[in-house]
Amino acid sequence: KRKLMQNQLIPLLKQHKITKKIRDAFEKVDRKNYFDSVFHNEIYTEARIPLGYGQKSDNPLILTKMIQILSPQKKMRILEVGTGSGYSTAVLSSMVSQIVTVEYDERLARMAKERITKQGITNITFLAGDATEITDELGSFDAIIILAACRQTPLAILESLAPGGTAVFPMGPIHEQQIVEYHNNPEPREQSFKFHDLCVFESIRGPYGWEDIIEGYIVDDAKI
Repeated sequence: KRKLMQNQLIPLLKQHKITKKIRDAFEKVDRKNYFDSVFHNEIYTEARIPLGYGQKSDNPLILTKMIQILSPQKKMRILEVGTGSGYSTAVLSSMVSQIVTVEYDERLARMAKERITKQGITNITFLAGDATEITDELGSFDAIIILAACRQTPLAILESLAPGGTAVFPMGPIHEQQIVEYHNNPEPREQSFKFHDLCVFESIRGPYGWEDIIEGYIVDDAKI
């Protein structure tokens, strides 16, 4: 794994043609505020850092690429599925008007909310539970980002995407996925998809994950 000091992360993003707007959003957020101090020597690597409860963080370079594909705008209301540590949520919060973020594990959701609240960020709604069961109540979104691997197109979640909106999510086998870009346009569905870099994410929980991972888990939806 490649070691990246804090002042090397932004040049790495520039090297990978991440736009200045997105680099600036990442530069505003100190990763140390979103991970346990035990892992502070790891947070500026491309390693996936343990979050607790069997979950790991996203690769920061892959995360920036997904956000660049999403192309957040200040007026947008977006849905994030997979709050994790809250780091990606904090980055996105400075780029859009409102975020609704959903984390399957209520314990992780509560920790993320505590971290973000300490930073004085106020344009985020936190939810815990299965996103496929929650999204019907939330209205439509200008953009959706799913930070958990899907074994197939997560249609129940994409139904919340407004016309003309963009969704970005990893999809593929459990060991490796591909970043998928979906546009909610009137054109034939197969023309609405574009495929980008390979990546590795934890499985999404619920009907679009892998049954051998989610079997036996039942979590009630809960607003935090």
